[in-house]
Amino acid sequence: MRRFIILSLLMLAAARSTHAQLPTPVTWSVRAASVSGLEPGTEARITVVAVIARGWNMYSLTQKPGGPVALSITVPAGGPFTIAGTVNGPKPEIKPDDTFDVPIELYSDTARFSIPLKLTKGTSGDV
Repeated sequence: MRRFIILSLLMLAAARSTHAQLPTPVTWSVRAASVSGLEPGTEARITVVAVIARGWNMYSLTQKPGGPVALSITVPAGGPFTIAGTVNGPKPEIKPDDTFDVPIELYSDTARFSIPLKLTKGTSGDV
C-alpha cells in the first residue's frame, strides 16, 4: 500500500509539473499614446505587439477563406472603446499547404498591429 501511495504521489507531481509547462506560444502587449482627456468620438491609435515563440506561427489577419481561421482582433463589447476602422498588420509569410486548398498566411517572431479606436459616447478619456 505504501508503494501505491508513493507511486500515486509521484504521478501527481509529474502531472502537475507537466501542466505547469504548457507552452505559451504568443505573448501580447499593447502600446498606446495617452488617451487621458479624450472626448467621446475621438479616435486614438494603439499598437498591439505579438511576440511569437520560436517554432510557432500565427495565422494572418488576411488569411483567405478555405484555409485556417484568420486572426481576428476585437475589443470587448460594452467597453470604453470601439474599433474605428481597419486593423492593419504586417505582411504575412505565404506558404503552400497540402491540408488546405489555399496557401496559408503566417506571422512568426514578432507581429505589430495598428488599431484605430474611438472613445464611445457616455465615457470619458480617463479610462
